[in-house]
Order: sequence, then structure tokens, then C-alpha cells
Amino acid sequence: MKPLKPPRAPLRRQTDYLLPHDSRWSRFKLSVVRFLMRRFGVPHDATDMIRSAMKLGNPTKTEWPAETLPMNSRLFASGFWNYSFFQFNRKFLPPLWAVEQYNPESESFLPRSHNILSMNQTQRNWVGIGFPGRSIEASVDMAGALMVFPGSYTVEFATVEGGRVIRPQNRSAEVKLVLKGPERVHCTWRGIAVEYIATEHGVRVRASGNKPVLIAIRPFNFEGPALLYRLAFAEKKKHLSGGADLTFDKSPDFSLVSDWKNGDALRRIGPLVRRLRNGKQHSHERHSAKDAIGLTTAAFYFARADNCEAEIADHQHDALPAPLKGKSAKHIISEYFENSLSAELPGEYSEWLAHAKNHLIALWDFDSIKPGSYTYHHFWIRDAVIMMYALLLMGAKKAVKPIIERFTGMVRSSGLFESQTGEWDANGQALWILAQYVRYTHDSSIILRMKGQIEKMISWIEKSAGQYGGVLPPGFSAEHLGPADWYLWDNFWALGGLKKIAPFLKPIGLEERALKQHDRLAGSLNRYLAEYSYLPAALGRGKDAGMIGSIAAAYPLQVAEFCDSRMLRTLDLIRDNYFFKGCFFQDNIHSGLNPYLTLQMAESYLYLGRTRQARQIVRSIKDRAQKAYTFPEAIHVRTGGGCMGDGFHGWASAESLILIRNLIAREVVLADGSEAIVWLSGFREKWLKQKISATNIYTPWSVASASLQEGLLEIGGISNSAKQIVSVPAGTLVMGADNSSPLPRVSHEIIGRSVSAERDYFLIDNHKHSARVRIVLPTTA
Repeated sequence: MKPLKPPRAPLRRQTDYLLPHDSRWSRFKLSVVRFLMRRFGVPHDATDMIRSAMKLGNPTKTEWPAETLPMNSRLFASGFWNYSFFQFNRKFLPPLWAVEQYNPESESFLPRSHNILSMNQTQRNWVGIGFPGRSIEASVDMAGALMVFPGSYTVEFATVEGGRVIRPQNRSAEVKLVLKGPERVHCTWRGIAVEYIATEHGVRVRASGNKPVLIAIRPFNFEGPALLYRLAFAEKKKHLSGGADLTFDKSPDFSLVSDWKNGDALRRIGPLVRRLRNGKQHSHERHSAKDAIGLTTAAFYFARADNCEAEIADHQHDALPAPLKGKSAKHIISEYFENSLSAELPGEYSEWLAHAKNHLIALWDFDSIKPGSYTYHHFWIRDAVIMMYALLLMGAKKAVKPIIERFTGMVRSSGLFESQTGEWDANGQALWILAQYVRYTHDSSIILRMKGQIEKMISWIEKSAGQYGGVLPPGFSAEHLGPADWYLWDNFWALGGLKKIAPFLKPIGLEERALKQHDRLAGSLNRYLAEYSYLPAALGRGKDAGMIGSIAAAYPLQVAEFCDSRMLRTLDLIRDNYFFKGCFFQDNIHSGLNPYLTLQMAESYLYLGRTRQARQIVRSIKDRAQKAYTFPEAIHVRTGGGCMGDGFHGWASAESLILIRNLIAREVVLADGSEAIVWLSGFREKWLKQKISATNIYTPWSVASASLQEGLLEIGGISNSAKQIVSVPAGTLVMGADNSSPLPRVSHEIIGRSVSAERDYFLIDNHKHSARVRIVLPTTA
């Protein structure tokens, strides 16, 4: 068959997308599938519809992303279980998401008649807590329910008022969640405080307050069932065993274990407690139950919350890796995350930054980092590369090292970096973050150790592009871009990775090869894009929300060849057509406001000197943060709750940290090829009038600090290896602190090809390790 080549312009017809004929083998497989489906009574047109759907994308030989099958099969199974249970068993008290989605008075209400998969689509919000370096995190939803590990049963708390059980699930807006560190969260509600502390082997629960508290074990979690087939409470040992492993420090005043036939223990315990408080004896107290359906429940009553403290053990997962065993959480944080980036900024940005750091530490699994504590508890290089970059910017170089060292075993013999199956962005991403690691740590030994793998990765890019008209083949790429296509996202990551790593490949003789392939790939892309005035999602595609993937050329990659008028038009097209209420609305797949993609838009505008647009976007997404500054993958446009993916999204936390750091200081590659630190490029006039400070600002050349007070900017710890530039609103002067002479201006063309004239740039004399300059605003000049 003739080699496939991408289209050179937006297609008016779809014929070029489809394979001309099915092969004889594919027709045979289809006939077998149809035969089997007929045996089970499935109409043949259902097979045709599935087959047609799979052919709506571009032709591709890529494998289906196999890692999504277990995740999706669990989602579908839980959705069917939810549909079968919650609407018909109203006497069992449901989790928060089901309370909202089944309540017709709630904005989150969803009809169910034709939706036989009842899933959490409006309340996907939780806070992950993790003992640093442990591979498993616990999660706490917005009503304070604790999921001990991904997919586990939950532990809920409640209280008793006027003899009635009162649950925070029915009053979740009243619950306050305060993050005390990456491993602990403090919940307060109606005079009760409950603290969850992730430990080396599970979770510690501490309640406080002089009101009654109920602790309940529930066979439900944030997506559906977490079936418990047996529970038994031993009063003398104060220990609950079976599907859960919980030990109280003090005996509860009353306990009850129940099954599906006898009803929900949390619902039944209220009347029993009233009888107990009225001095009446009862003979119905049960301490054990078995249930073939998996609906055993338990509830424990303490007359005073102060008496409630328990240890929940997790025996299903490994404990800490060898280098961390025997160390406290405080010790590990001090060893791997000491002297991290911090800042005092207006408008709660300091709190946002502090929370983002804690979220990243919670998701750090020593030799891996995962973008979620539950649904996305998987390693994907696409998410990990941004999270690792954020760790480098906050100074956690030692924490990134064991993850990078795993790369040596993740390159196939073909040269494809194996993270997610059949997605062609992985090689560029691996090369890019490898280069960033060497830039920030100056540890080039990893390049020598990975010489063979790096050569294979470059060869894979060369061979793949050579077979497909000079660009990477069509593939699934990032799932929010659409079906298989000739995505610019994949190609831009290859360009960014090749360009960034090339200088570090000179000792192993691969620098010239990497740069040559970079130039060939960039040239091919530009030929195919010649008829475009913007950057589409994929070659041959027109304007759609998938264009968001193509802004990667600006941020984080700074691929200069594509940061021109096309990039600026792409950003404006996305903002004008695919924003809703100030945030990017991802119409493809997510169907919600996406926090990390919105922040990438802000970063791209910041890179092009359009601070006003960047700050507007940042404010919009900051206002949509959930409790403890958490974000889901996508936000429901009406309820503000999570509607897609993990409710504790590590990529979003990473982008938050990077953005706040880049508002203060960011690296850029200038038009002449040199590098510079641009200070204050995210500061508008309002911030320039306030008192601001930042310490431990990590750059590839030094660890810097900055303070601004009454117009005096002091920068410490700078290096003369990079130019130091101050960015201020147009019309503002930057002068030497000790004289009245303005600093030399830097032309916009030097900063970048499409940089806006709304900012002015001044060059700081950086022959010393510190600098003092005075900023004179037009209103004070």
C-alpha cells in the first residue's frame, strides 16, 4: 500500500482520513465477531456502528492504549452496580456524590432512564493525602469521607443531634478541609474535628470535640461499590476485622455491625443509641455479619469525640521502598523537599502555592509520580513530565532522581519510550524532562548511562517520521484531542525534546544527529502548515477545541519556529471560541472546564508578553479551586464540581506551582539563542505597588531570591550565566537603585517573535550576585 502522508490543508471532505479498503484478515475477524454476537442476540448493526466509530479517526497502526481497559472496565462495572442499587435501596445512606446526583433539588441531579451506567459525573472532588514516598495515597471527599486506598471502602464520620444521626454528606458546604501537610488533612464540621493522617501502613484517625461522633465503615466510595463481604468487631481488642482493619485506642460506647438483609448500620444505630441514652437495654446489638452481596456495614458511637482515635491498616499494598524505611514523614520531607520554593504574594497566591507543593509531595511515590490518588493512580509520562518539572522548579531535585533512573528500563527495543501504549508523544516528553533534569541538577551521568536508550529514542523519531512524510504517524495522543490523527502535539514534543537535550548529547556524539532531526521535523511540519494561519490540532483538521494541544509549542516547549503570528492567532481563537466563564471548555471528551489546560493558556500568553490576558485566565481558574486548593481534571460548568477523571489532579497542581513561580521569574530562550531570566513578567501595576517576596527560586544557574517593597526590587543569588531582565507594564521605568539613570531597554524582537508591546523589558547589570533596581510607575513618575 502507498505510504501514508498527512494532508497539507484543512480537509473539506473526509475521504483522505479513511483506509480505502479493509484487508481480507480484518474482514475475516469481523465475520467471526458478528457470528459470536448473533449467538448472544446482539444485532449486526451494533457491530457495524462500533466498527464505523473506530474508523472515524485517521488510519493508524497504533495499539489501543491497553492500560485504559482495566480502568474503564471498573468504571463501567461500578456504573452498572450503582444503577442497580442506589435508586432501589434508599434506606442505605449513600455517599456524597450519590446524595447530590439522586436529589432532584440539587444542581447535580441527573436523570437515569436511558443512562444505565450511573456514574459520579458531578462530584469528582477529593483531597489526596500520602505518606511521602509510599506508592498508595488515601483520599478525602468534600464531606470528609475517607477512602483508605484507591478503590477501597470508606470511613465516614457523623454526629447525633436531638437523638438523630446527622451526616455531613447532606451538608457538605459546611465541612471545612484544611491541609496540614502532604500526609494530613483536618476536617471540621458542626463542632467536631476529625484529622486523617497517612502513615507508613495506613491512616490514623483522630477526632476531637465534646459532641458525640459516629464512625462508620461504608461499602461505597467516590465512584461506586467497595464491597465488604464480612465484618467482625472484637470488643476486648477494640478491633474491626474482615473487609476492613480498624483498631480503636478506646472502646466505643456503642457498636453495631449489619448486613444487607438487616439494613444499614449507620441508619439503624440512631434509634439504638436513643434507647441506650434513655437507660433502656436492648438485645439487638450485633458485632459481626457476613453478606453474599458485599453490603456489610459497621457504625461506632462515641459520646464524646475526644475519646475517638483509631488506626486503619492497609495490608493490601507494599510499605515504603528500602531507602525510606524507618524514616518519619518529617524526616523524608526534610531530606527530599528541604528548602523548597516559597513566596509571600497577594490574593491568596501564597496559599495556593503552598498547597500545590503539598499535593505534589503526596503524589510522589519515590520512583514514580502519578497524576491522581484514585482514578488516575497510574504512571503516564504525559502527566509525569509536567509534575517532575514542577518538582525541579520547587527544588526537589533528589525526589526526581529515582523517577528519572527508571527511564533506562522503559525504552523498547524499537526505541519507543513505553509509558502509555501507542501514543507518540512519549519519546519527546522523555527526552525533554531528561534534559530539564540535567539542566537543573548538573548531573550528566544519566546521559552516559542512557546512551543506548537515547540513541534508540532518536532513531525511533527518525524512522517514524521518515515513513510518514517527514512527521510522526497518526496516533491517539492525548485523549482530550480526539480520535487518532496527525497531531501537532506529538510532533511539538519531539521537537522540544530533541532541541532541549541536544547540548547534553555532545559527550556521547549524538548532538548533531538530534539537531539534524529537529530541523528536518520542523521543516516538514512547516511545509504541511503552509496554508494555515493558525496551528490546528492535527494536520488536515480545521478549527476545534483540540487546538489546545498545539499551544505546547509556546508552553512549556518554547519551540521558536512556531511561536509566531500563528501561535498568537491560535491562542486568540481558543479564547474567543472555546472559553466559558473565563476558563477553557474542553468540548472533546472532558466536556468541562479544564484547569491544567486553562493554566497552559495563561502560560502561553505570559510567554508572549500578554500579561493582562494571562492574569485574567489565572484568576478565573483560581476562583474555581475546591477545598484545600484542589482541582479535578474537568469542572462541571454549573455545579463547579468535578465531571471527569481524578478529583485530585496532580497535573493541575503542578501547573499551579509552575504558573505562580513563572509570574515571579521564568526562563526564556532569546532570539539570539542565549538564555535569560525574566523577572516580574506576571506582575501588573497593582502587584508592583505591594510588598512581595520569594525565596528558593531554582533556576538552571543558581538559587535566587527576590523582594519588592515600595518600588525597590532586590534580587539575590543571581548568576551571570544568563541575562537578567525585568519586565514591567509599558511606560514604566526601571532605574538603578543608587542613581537616576534608566537601565538599558531590551527590544521586543530579542525577547520573542510575537511578544506584545504591552510590556517593556530592561536589562540588569548582573556582574554581581545581587541587584537592586527601582521601579517607577507612570502614575508616580
